[in-house]
Amino acid sequence: VAKYVFFATLDGIYAAPQEEYSNVSKVTSFSGVFADKEQVADMAFNVQDGKLYVLTNTVSALGSYSIATQGNKLYTVDYVNGEIEKVADITISHSNSGYRTLRTLAIDNDGTFYSVNTGSNTNVYLYKWTLDNIKNGVISNLKPATSTMRDCDLNDDGKTNDADAQIILDYVSGSIDLD
Repeated sequence: VAKYVFFATLDGIYAAPQEEYSNVSKVTSFSGVFADKEQVADMAFNVQDGKLYVLTNTVSALGSYSIATQGNKLYTVDYVNGEIEKVADITISHSNSGYRTLRTLAIDNDGTFYSVNTGSNTNVYLYKWTLDNIKNGVISNLKPATSTMRDCDLNDDGKTNDADAQIILDYVSGSIDLD
């Protein structure tokens, strides 16, 4: 975003000019904003509306990868004044309640959002939506945009799981070309 790198820690969002990573400034704090045990899963910038979006999950313990079966929320962050605004609660459709958590976020140049759920092999799906899908602050029962991601072992570790998700999202959003 405007030649800055943004990143999240457990206490807030920080920014640094590209190539000046030692010049870090805190943009905003999560104190009083997120629910108990809610933490940032991923962030992405939307060129259509110029906003930074944050996807969060609820975990069993902050700082862990132990994901709860609920808790997908989408926020915007004003990267100038640090104001955080909740955009939507998101529930996804999956036959297994253990795989209903979105772990990644990418937004293409047309403003379409992409996310991949926690899971492995036949339980990993790509989900996509636009801001038009939000009704009264909710996206409910979001269906997968693709069949299983089973054939997307893009990091060659012998399995398809959420470790492959970022490369999948980079591909669908046009950031990389795998062809």
